[in-house]
Formats: sequence, C-alpha cells, structure tokens
Amino acid sequence: MKSSSSCVILFIYFSSQILSSNAFFSVPPGRTNRLMAAKNNSDDEHTTTISRRSRSRSTNRQILMAANNDEELITISTSRRDIFLSSSAAVIASSFCVHPSNAQTLTTSGIERVEGIGGGLDLLSPNPLSYSEVFYPNSMINSKWKVQRVITSVEGDLGQAALAWQLLGGSSDERAFTSKLTEVYESTFTSPPTSLDDAKYEYEGKILQAAILDRGSELSSRTGVANDTIQWDVKSNSISYARNKDDNVNLTIVRRNTELPTDQGFGFDEICRIESSAGGIFSGTNVYRAARVRRRYRRGFDETTGQRILDAIEVVTTHRVLDGIAGIELPTSTTKSRLRYTQI
Repeated sequence: MKSSSSCVILFIYFSSQILSSNAFFSVPPGRTNRLMAAKNNSDDEHTTTISRRSRSRSTNRQILMAANNDEELITISTSRRDIFLSSSAAVIASSFCVHPSNAQTLTTSGIERVEGIGGGLDLLSPNPLSYSEVFYPNSMINSKWKVQRVITSVEGDLGQAALAWQLLGGSSDERAFTSKLTEVYESTFTSPPTSLDDAKYEYEGKILQAAILDRGSELSSRTGVANDTIQWDVKSNSISYARNKDDNVNLTIVRRNTELPTDQGFGFDEICRIESSAGGIFSGTNVYRAARVRRRYRRGFDETTGQRILDAIEVVTTHRVLDGIAGIELPTSTTKSRLRYTQI
C-alpha cells in the first residue's frame, strides 16, 4: 500500500512539472525515419508523427513507442494538456529504472563524467603526454644531490594518503609519514636519451639541453630496493619495482604538464596510475589507484656553505578510481611536503 501511494505521489508531482514547463522529446540519432505532419483545427493541439513505415493506427492523444524488427512509431504532442493526458505512470516511472552506475555522459571536452566522481581521467587509455619527461636545468646534467624531505601536513583519508606515499617510493621507515621524520636520500640527474627530442628549453636566447631525473636510482635510494631490479622505461613513462617477492608495483604517468626552467623556477604536474596488490584477503588481485603529484622548484645557494640548492614544495593528492576512470575533481586525501636538494 505504501509503494502504491509513493507511485501516485511521483505521478502527480512529475505531471505538474510537465504542465508548468515546455516538454520536448528527441528522436534517437541514426534513425532513417519519414516525417508525416498532421494538423487539426484545435488551437491548443499539434501532433507530429515520425514513422519508419506508413501504417494506420489509432493514436489519439497518446505517446506510443514501439520498437522491434519491423517498426518504430513515435507520436509526439506539443500541447501541454495533451502531454498531461497522454503521459502514463509507466512512462514517468521508466526514468527511475536506470541504475546510477550506468549514468555516464560525455562533456563537450571529451572528458567522461561518471556518477559519483564527476569529471574523470581515463587511466587505461589516456591521451599522449604533453611532455616526454620532466625537464631540469642544463647545469644539473651528470650531477648528484642529497634530498631532505619532510611531510608538513596530511588532510583527508589518512589511510589512502599513507598508501600512496609508500607506493610512490616513500621510505621504508614509516616514521617519515607518521611522525614527520625527515627522509634523506640521493637523486641523480642525467642527459636525456636521444629519443626524447623535446628535452630542450630556451634560456637567455639560447636553446639548451635539459637534464632529466634518474627515476630508478632515486627510487632505489628511497626504498632500499636494488637498482638492478627496478625496471624504468623512459619511453613508456613507467617504472616497476617490488619491495618483496609478492608486492609488485607499477607506476605509469598518464598525464603531465611541465614548467620549463627559468630564473623564477620550474616544476611539473603529473598524474600517476598505480597498479599494485589490493591487499588483505584480495592480495592476489591487482587494482588501479591514482595519485596526482605537483612540485615547484626554486633555485638558490646555501647561505652557510655557498653550495647550490633547490627548494621545492610538493602536493600529492589521491583520487577515487571507478572502472579505470579517476575522479580528478575530488581528491580523497592531500599530502604536502617540503624538499631541499643540496648538490654533492
């Protein structure tokens, strides 16, 4: 009885909404239909019939949709009164039959919108990257730096923030995350391979070759994993490693923006697809996660030693992933860090 009352209330509400506004229906695209217009002398009624076949039917003030192998007939009334009389409870109720998980549309920019996460980025088939790598100043080629990293704040889901920090290469000492212990490791910068033909930038009117970070060497220094077991593929922008035999991790950059070196500094904005074990009872199953890493560098000199330094601010956000689509609009956690690079 309660269910019947709810249906009646829904019917009355939506009927009133139809009466108070203009209603329109669109024919599904790709149909090859013939248009037949029939007008009568009534001032408040106009009916347009679209039919694949010419067939005589009694369709007085009704909206009839029949789709099978032989025919499709749609009768549309533009009169508000006719729409009200011809709308049935079944037609109105049909709008509630779509499960939210199937409610997906495309925006004009081509970014898929998914129910529950908004505008999303396709992690499984992303667009080509804008830059082949993150580019550092030419003077950093073949140089090694000591890095001091400290986490300054964590917001949102602490569990996801800690997991992303660890998967992205965080120290094996968890105190670096939980107690803001300063993490110390080494970073090496090298010349880019010849395949990276965009690894250059203009400085003071000159075209200079950029340096790139040896990601494998840095990951080894942070995690303690042997460098020769880390698989870093510059061309595919991915790196794979394992802290133990059953904990394989793959990091792949699916979107990148780079701020080329200038006197004011440089930086990057990357979205990383993380493939790793689901953990727990599902440890044998791999899942995809998404993390966005933004970092901004400023060059300078140490006031005490006079050595070259780089100061950086890093913001890492985690994002919900649904069927390979990452909800970039709404982060689930935010981790902020400060970094200082001192040349060795």
